Amino acid sequence: MKAHPDLTDTQWQKVAPILEEFRARKDPRGRPPHSPRKMLNGMLWIMSTGSAWSTLPKNYPDYRTCHRRFKVWHASGTLLLAVYELFGTHGLAMYEAITARMRVGRQHIASQESQLRCSSVFHQEVSNNIND
Repeated sequence: MKAHPDLTDTQWQKVAPILEEFRARKDPRGRPPHSPRKMLNGMLWIMSTGSAWSTLPKNYPDYRTCHRRFKVWHASGTLLLAVYELFGTHGLAMYEAITARMRVGRQHIASQESQLRCSSVFHQEVSNNIND
């Protein structure tokens, strides 16, 4: 499969509000956090190529770090919202393909899609209220 190019500034602006900065710790100890943009670019590379996480190129964060963040965003539905915002139905297909590789059932995908529909309706209502 062809590797997905990194996000453009315009694409990033569309999804930046969705991807809140994740900090496992509230204190300043440990390594500094990686950019959510770099993390998402790494995830999109994996999703588009179908490669194993350990083959993630060096220009992205460490594959273990990227995979941990992927699991958090996947479980919370954040990744689904981001890929749908970026790519529409093609993004859903990418999401389903990566979810199928995971050890989660089809039921998880259905609950995430339900969450996306609810969120899309909410975002549409907010957009309509702002435009009024």
